[in-house]
Amino acid sequence: MSNRVTIREIAQKAGVHHATVSRALRNDPQIATETREHILKLARRMGYRPDPALSSLMRYRSAKAAHHYQAALAWATNYPTRDGWLTHEKVGYYSGALQRAEELGYSLDPFWLGEAGMSGARASAILKARNIQGVILLPMPKANVSIDLDWDQFSAVSISHTVTSPHLNVVTNHHFRSMALLMKQLDALGYKRPGFACLRRIHESVDRAWAAAFEMYRPGAGSRADIPLYIYEEESLPAFEHWVRTYKPDVIVAHSDNIMHYLKEMQLRVPEDIGVAMAARHGVSSDCSGIDENNNTVGRVVVNVVVEMIHNNERGIPQVPITTLVEGFWVNGSTLRTSL
Repeated sequence: MSNRVTIREIAQKAGVHHATVSRALRNDPQIATETREHILKLARRMGYRPDPALSSLMRYRSAKAAHHYQAALAWATNYPTRDGWLTHEKVGYYSGALQRAEELGYSLDPFWLGEAGMSGARASAILKARNIQGVILLPMPKANVSIDLDWDQFSAVSISHTVTSPHLNVVTNHHFRSMALLMKQLDALGYKRPGFACLRRIHESVDRAWAAAFEMYRPGAGSRADIPLYIYEEESLPAFEHWVRTYKPDVIVAHSDNIMHYLKEMQLRVPEDIGVAMAARHGVSSDCSGIDENNNTVGRVVVNVVVEMIHNNERGIPQVPITTLVEGFWVNGSTLRTSL
């Protein structure tokens, strides 16, 4: 016979309905704070432990039930213009996120934080008026960004490490493993002198993970000494050409397909004279060899995370932020030789 304390026993002891106890144990903010704290203390004192089998059953029933509209999620952007986020990788995020949100019964509403006169207080009020419970922050146009909202009102997740204040839960590509996979592919193709070229704001936005993996996996200490990382503040053909002519990499790992135009200007043939591999392939670099960051899946996962937070009434800035990493995959293109 089981001695497990039940919700009904706690309800009887507390003098409330068992549904009230169930909601209090989930930290439902609609239960008065005093009542919720009293029930939580009583449950701990009585030795209550959730029944994992029952929890699994409830999740199963929820998943089997037809989803209906529950609330809205905000797709929050902070670019100089309202539609400035509509680039290839972010459209991929949105496509996956929108599909998953609809499957779970949520709408996904774009929200521009950069609108004229928009303050943190005004943005928070608008979001609450629209019945927004969850906020998804898109990658910002620059790194180390601070976003001011009344965070205690929302469940929030960031796509990327560009938002550093507050420190929220994050869903993003596993940039270190993506670069490690890329470098292993270059090694298998016989490249010996890889060079890394990246805009500084992108370098910072991936938390320097690309450069870290590149340094770890590129061949030989001599290569490290011979070819310094080319981390640049802004794109410049003369500076790029100087780096290439001086250090003579046999393949360039980059984030921007603009280097294809630069190499053409330098009269270097790709891949005959020099190879190119993209750390993150997007629509504009569809002919390039490199990593597909699985942005559609990132979008789906970020919705899963924020909806789970809503269901668990996890609002505000987390005490221990959690980062969820999504694997990318290698795609062969026309910018690398196929053999030695």
